[in-house]
Parts: sequence; structure tokens; C-alpha cells
Amino acid sequence: MNRKHMNGCCGCGSTGPPPPFLPIPGCFCKAIPSVLRVVPNAFCSQVFQACTLRWGPRPAGLDHIGLGAYCFLSDESFYHDFHQVYYRWHLSCDVYNFGIRRLFLWGDGSGGLDSTLAVWSIGFYGSTCSPFRLNSAIVYPGGGYLCEISISG
Repeated sequence: MNRKHMNGCCGCGSTGPPPPFLPIPGCFCKAIPSVLRVVPNAFCSQVFQACTLRWGPRPAGLDHIGLGAYCFLSDESFYHDFHQVYYRWHLSCDVYNFGIRRLFLWGDGSGGLDSTLAVWSIGFYGSTCSPFRLNSAIVYPGGGYLCEISISG
């Protein structure tokens, strides 16, 4: 069972909110909303949770894992029963592909990235830059073929 608690935004304490739309270096989509909503269907509930992803400065203590100076992280943290640690969702973009994975939060303030658990490709299965929407992810082990996850702004 995943327990959820609020953990603040990515990089809370920054000097102000990000713009409503932003370009991400190396990403084909040039106007991505700075706040995104992740919505998994019931077939994904054992792996994925509904949450809000927010673009912001990388939290302190996580510079060693390659998130970049700014990143998309979930506002909420979730508890991983097997690893007995909290995690946040991290969304990344590599040209036409978006991927989501867990960012495990260790007790000492550092963290570690999980493998990518789902991938969307712009131009396939209704995933578009404008309006920004990711549909029908390719889900890796644990999600199954009935698992559907959408992300939109």
C-alpha cells in the first residue's frame, strides 16, 4: 500500500513561481506548462499515483544524480513499502520522448533515481506539444498492458 504525504514543491523557497509555460533544453516541445497533472487509470494503481508535477529548482542535496538545475517533481511524496522509503515522481524529456520514474528520498537528504517506468513519444497515441498532453504511455514491468497514464497541463 502506498501512503502519501505532502512534501512541498520542487525547490520550494525559490524567488517566485515559474512562468506558466516554459521551454526545456533538449526537448522538442517548446511551451510545456510548468504545472502538470498525472492521471493513471485503475489498472495502474499499484505502481502509479495521481499527482501534480511542478517545474522548479532542483532540491538541495540532489545535485549528484543528474536532474539538472531545474526539474519536474511531484508535489506529493509517496511511501514505497518494499524499500521503506519515500519517493517523488520525476518527469524528464529527451527530444521527443518523456519518461517518468521515482526519485527515492534517502534519510540523509540525498536521493536516487529509479529506472524509467513509463515513456511517451510526441506524435504517437495522441501525445502532443500543443496543447501539451501525454497519452498512452509505454509502461514497463508492474503496470501491465491495461495501464493508461495521461499527463496534461
